[in-house]
Amino acid sequence: MRKNKDKKVNIDKTAKRKRLWILLGFVVVAVALYLKGGYISGYDIETTEYDIEFENLPEAFEGFKIVQISDVHNALFNTENFDLIRTVYKLKPDMIVLTGDMINYGTTRFKRLFPLVEQLEEICGVYYILGNHEQTMRVANMLLITEEMEKLGVKMLFNDTVRIERDNEAILLHGLCQYKKSYRDPYYSEESTYEFSLSDMEKMLGKSSDELVDVVLAHNPMYFDVYAEWGADLIFSGHIHGGHWRIPIIDKGIFSPNEELFPEYDGGEYIKNKAHMIVSRGLNNGMEFIPRLFNRPELVVVNLIGSPNS
Repeated sequence: MRKNKDKKVNIDKTAKRKRLWILLGFVVVAVALYLKGGYISGYDIETTEYDIEFENLPEAFEGFKIVQISDVHNALFNTENFDLIRTVYKLKPDMIVLTGDMINYGTTRFKRLFPLVEQLEEICGVYYILGNHEQTMRVANMLLITEEMEKLGVKMLFNDTVRIERDNEAILLHGLCQYKKSYRDPYYSEESTYEFSLSDMEKMLGKSSDELVDVVLAHNPMYFDVYAEWGADLIFSGHIHGGHWRIPIIDKGIFSPNEELFPEYDGGEYIKNKAHMIVSRGLNNGMEFIPRLFNRPELVVVNLIGSPNS
């Protein structure tokens, strides 16, 4: 009888050990997944490239390469952003666009932003629009950024349009600076309604061109229908951070700064009529705000291609 009890005790101990090992295994896998999908991937830049066709693209702009940098939020990729600069340099862009939220709204020092932009400008021309974080900064800090960008040769677009010329041909670049109330986030806006209409866009930028390719920089992708109705051919946007956490396999973002779950425009390419909107998942590595999960910081590259039917 004593032997049977000892045997039972030994079996129970063995079962407990197995359960502990299984639990430990789950913990190790969970930590590994977090490290791969979260912390480590927060410093691992992913480059996404698109070839987009336009029927009215001038021949001189065939293969014109635009690199988009968005929603950096003071993130740092190695010393003095060496990894980010090196990645952009290797891409050999013809133009770089910064689509807002390069810094955080409470920032008073710009020791990361200014050196980064200065090195980008040495690669090629840089164009910069405001995001909601820049728009909520103190006026003195915003003036400081504007003055420094001017010194560095960076073109800041405050509802401006510039002609990008090459071999006597041109495309148009429009920089949209939207009202704070157009962001569906009570932290940045005290308005009870959130909207941005075609009329608003026309007041800011005028009419689109009937002949030239219209490229629009617009931080907030929520108004894609308005951009398309206005006549934009290509829109660069950001703001959503890829939904912060992404669901693997279906690759869908979960959270949005616009206070909604599963945002419609969480990252990638969206098409409506002739309009193509590219939404960057941004380069904020999640160390200061909501950590990124299965959502690597993204650098976007767009190659302009003439349509074979044009």
